[in-house]
Amino acid sequence: MIKYIIVFFVFVMSLPAQESKKIEYSKYSDKASINTINKELNDSIFNFVKNELIFIDFEDCNNCDSRAHLISALIEKKFNVKVSKVWLFADYKRASQAEKYKYRPDNYLTYGEDCNKWGYHVAPILVIKYDNMTDTIVVDPSTQDAPVSLKKWALNLIKPNEKGYLVIKNKIYYSFPDDVTGKFEDNKELWLDDENEQLFDIDCSTSIDRILTSKYGTWDQWNYRFWQNKLGDMLK
Repeated sequence: MIKYIIVFFVFVMSLPAQESKKIEYSKYSDKASINTINKELNDSIFNFVKNELIFIDFEDCNNCDSRAHLISALIEKKFNVKVSKVWLFADYKRASQAEKYKYRPDNYLTYGEDCNKWGYHVAPILVIKYDNMTDTIVVDPSTQDAPVSLKKWALNLIKPNEKGYLVIKNKIYYSFPDDVTGKFEDNKELWLDDENEQLFDIDCSTSIDRILTSKYGTWDQWNYRFWQNKLGDMLK
């Protein structure tokens, strides 16, 4: 009996270490601003995104970059807080790991039965301070039913026995720098793209178009135009 107790104790004590190995935190993350807000406001921000932004299809497995970009801008405008973004990459998606996954490109991020082959996922984050505590909270109704901590959010998307690479960047980045094969250039401290691709969506026009097209397609132009004008006013 003592032998089994010792084995169980070692197993439990090793869980945090096992979890930490599943996430590699980038040394090139940007510094995120701290918001001094209470938990109630934090919940209100999440509920606003989930329940009032009805033009967003949170079940769409694509467009996470557009969702994160537009949501970040709307949160800052409405609640006067500072928002950053968290990017989580499947380990195979990193340019520095290309050789390692040359013959096994199946280290995808996954969520649910349908969204099971993500090379990356991105969502808005708030670094909040309340009751003398500081925490990093992810606002992502596409994968969560409530605001959650950064680590919990990431672990929910990384497959068993696989790894993810996490980097926090300024909200201005709409996309990430990639090489000619589409791999994320994870050794870049500054996000500049060698292929002259646009990493920014300054006026959110690209994000708005992709989100509304995903929700309403080309057949419902009334709703498309209505929300396009509405969002223009919300972002002023």
